[in-house]
Order: sequence, then C-alpha cells, then structure tokens
Amino acid sequence: MTSDWIVYPPPDPLSHVNNGAVYIRSKSKKDMGRRGHFVKLLDEEETTESAKKTATAKQSESKRWTRTRTRLVVNVLKEKNNRNVADTSNCASKKEVVDGNSHEQAFYTATFRPASIIPIYGTRTRNKIILTECTDQYRKLAASQLLENDHVLEIGCSNGECSLYIDKYLQKGTFIGFDISQKMIAEAKDKFSGRDGIPTKLEWDEKAELWRQYGDDNYVKFFTIDPFTDPQRAYKYATTIDSRNEDGNIKGVEIKPTVIFIDIGGNRELDPVARMISWAKENFNPRLCIIKSEAMMQNLNECQEKYRQSGGLGEGKESKLKRQKLDKEQKSRANVAVKKNGVVVNGEDWFENIVKNPNDVSDTVGVRCNPCTAPGFIHPLKAPLSLSPITNQPICRFHNYAEKGCKKKDACPFDHIHCHLCKKPGHRALDCKQ
Repeated sequence: MTSDWIVYPPPDPLSHVNNGAVYIRSKSKKDMGRRGHFVKLLDEEETTESAKKTATAKQSESKRWTRTRTRLVVNVLKEKNNRNVADTSNCASKKEVVDGNSHEQAFYTATFRPASIIPIYGTRTRNKIILTECTDQYRKLAASQLLENDHVLEIGCSNGECSLYIDKYLQKGTFIGFDISQKMIAEAKDKFSGRDGIPTKLEWDEKAELWRQYGDDNYVKFFTIDPFTDPQRAYKYATTIDSRNEDGNIKGVEIKPTVIFIDIGGNRELDPVARMISWAKENFNPRLCIIKSEAMMQNLNECQEKYRQSGGLGEGKESKLKRQKLDKEQKSRANVAVKKNGVVVNGEDWFENIVKNPNDVSDTVGVRCNPCTAPGFIHPLKAPLSLSPITNQPICRFHNYAEKGCKKKDACPFDHIHCHLCKKPGHRALDCKQ
C-alpha cells in the first residue's frame, strides 16, 4: 500500500500552514492547546530597541526604528475540548446564518507566532507517515495529530516518558506500549499507576457500545515483546482490547491501532526501523505513523543530496546528461526530494528501496554495512533482542557481534549456540552468510 511521506519540521517553516487545519500550542503545560483553521499570513511592523542598535550611523536619529515580524491569522475553535474535530474548513467567518437568523460562530480570530502553530496532516485520510529525528518534535506531533478517540500503539515506549505525553491527549481512545526491556516496561507501569485523576471504575462508552475499564488494566497497557521475534503475539497484543458487555462478562474486542508511534532507539540502524514500519503498515493499515529515527533522516538527506548533484528536477541539457549517466540502481536511490512544505517526493519508492536492498543504502548511525556478512554493530546491545528457537532464551548479542566474543563464556546465562541473525546453530552472526 502506498503512503504519503512527510518530514517534520519542514524546510520552510511557513509553507506548510496553507493546508488549512492547524494546532495552536499553549505556553502552559496543563493546557492541551487548541485547533483552528489558517486564514492568512500577516506582516506587522514594531518599534524595537534591537532594530535601533543594528542601524547604521548614517541613518537619522529621528527615524522610527522598526522591524517586520510575520504572524499567522487563525480562526480558533472556542471549545476547549475540540480534539475530536477533524475538519476545520468551515471556520470561515465569525457569523453563520441558519434559517435566516444570524448566530455566533463557535470560533474567534487571533494572530500567533509561527513557532506556536503546527499543521494537522489530514485526519480524514489514511497512510500518512511523518518522519522526525528529535524527541521534542516527536512530542509536538503527539500533541497536534492525535484525536481523542484514537487507538495508539507505541513501539519502543522505553520507560513511558513519551507515553505519558501521548496519553495526555487521548480521552476516549486506547494506548498500548511495546518495548523489549522488562525493566523499562516496569518503570513505565510505575509512571502510569502513579498518575492523578485516572478513573478505575467501569464506564459505558456509547460510541463503542461496550464497557471500558479505565486505568492500567485496560485503557493503558504495556507489553514486553519484540515484534521481530514474535510477530503473531505482538499483533494480538496490539489489537485486543479487553472490555465488559452489559452482562458484566469480559470480552476481547479486536480494534486495530489508528496511530502508530515508532521510536526503537532513536539513532538505531536503518534496516530494523524500515522493517518495523513495514510490519506496522501491512498488519494495521493505520491512518498515521509517526517515526523518530536519526538514521532514516540521515539516509533521506544523503539521497536527496545525490539527487540534487545529479541534476535534481532541472530541465536543462546538462541535467539530462547527468541523469543519463546514472545507472538504474543509482537512480532508484537518488530520485527523492523534500519540498518546502515537508512532503517527500517519491517517498514510497525511497522507502521500498531501503526495505528491498538494506545492504545497498549508505552507512548510517550505529551500523557498518557489509553485503557479504551480518551487520557489525558499533555496540552489541544495539542489536535487537532475538530468542532461541528451542528454549525461548535470549541469544547472547556479545557472543554474536563482539569480535572477541562474550567475555563471560560458559558463565553467560544467554544462548551461545544459535546465530542471532538466522537462529541456526553452529556459527555466530558475524560469520552468517544469510
């Protein structure tokens, strides 16, 4: 299935607001922000001391010292609880006429700094993937893109720090967190069990027509699992929501996640991130995926630079000659470009190339690529968790990826028999030819 790829923040911070629906960030951490509809850009002039200091000596002292600042005019929805409003396009005027009578519209017009405005990327359409590389931007997207009734799956939730931030903006939806570390999952559960204002009783959800149990037992769940090693169980955990019917009986309701967050290490190697995105797309078909990956952003920038050097989107003779010199394989890796508004041109082709040819991409953060052998990780613990096919015991990553092997040798509690990569006995991952 084809996805629309978007980079956040976009290269031009003002070009992306023309889409219409926007989220207005609040200065207060307690305030959940508001939604509205972008109207226009406005340039204002103001007198400042800084402008006066930067003026040249030749300019008259009597001149009014000014600077121009850009502001965004937005029609803001008045309702504080407006997170379920998917379409703001009707916010066009302050008055509306119904049955010949004038009524006050449910929004007001105000101006805001560009930094406080985040675009809402099409809540009515599916298969959008937003890529970022910073934790701060990752959390801004959680605040701006979620609807109150979304079903969220976070892969790589760690100790639940970002999970708390995501859950803040979910009021009627569900949250499920995955991580491979039992210690991190335990810390995440502790964070959520200590929250204030979490109802623990059963409440009837009229929209879903089921009894929903809020609290750590159902509304929020965490699992220690790796979708790579146990994809069937991971799918079951991600889609099964325990609830009660009117008779009081507990029943598992299958609800696929509508929004998926993926942050498996942040700077982790490129191939596992790409495979995780593929797994999420194929199994859940979410309306939105938000990815935090330094390696993927680095590869995208490198491919875009290759495309620019090869002539980019130019139409001149010289550009065409340069493009003709590129063979098909190079061209498939270098035909990606990011527009000013953050939309990635040929983003799906770029992603498919990563998935199909993981060894052909440029070296990325945390991994040394070798087309003949398994990846050599800068640190063995950067490799994903892999379990023995016989005992379900974790396979030792130091034995498989450290050049000198595991220092604990026979005293190591982990599996030294099976390959971490192919799970066959008799060799290490560094020597694996699969």
